[in-house]
Amino acid sequence: MKTYCDERGFRVFDLFGLKEGQINIQYFSSTEISPIHTHDWCDILFVIQGLFEVTTYHNGIEQKARLGIGNTIYISNNIPHSFRALTPNSILLYYMSEKYDASKVKTHD
Repeated sequence: MKTYCDERGFRVFDLFGLKEGQINIQYFSSTEISPIHTHDWCDILFVIQGLFEVTTYHNGIEQKARLGIGNTIYISNNIPHSFRALTPNSILLYYMSEKYDASKVKTHD
């Protein structure tokens, strides 16, 4: 299990030490947006507390979804996306279908 803290909040990675994939939890102290990015794994996001906006880009078309407590969204691999907490003190639990590998994350403008 690893932890990470930055201007957006505090994260705990790989909570359960799964053989494949990982489950993470993130506490958001601010409403700063994550950069638009892609990666080789799928994400499943679940809102524990607060309100989030998730933006995905399919064939150049922007789609936004608002997620509240108990809502879930699936993001396929290599789909450009970003997300942000709309309320401070929000908490997001998310599953990644592969272990995190920074070399497989690509940011986009």
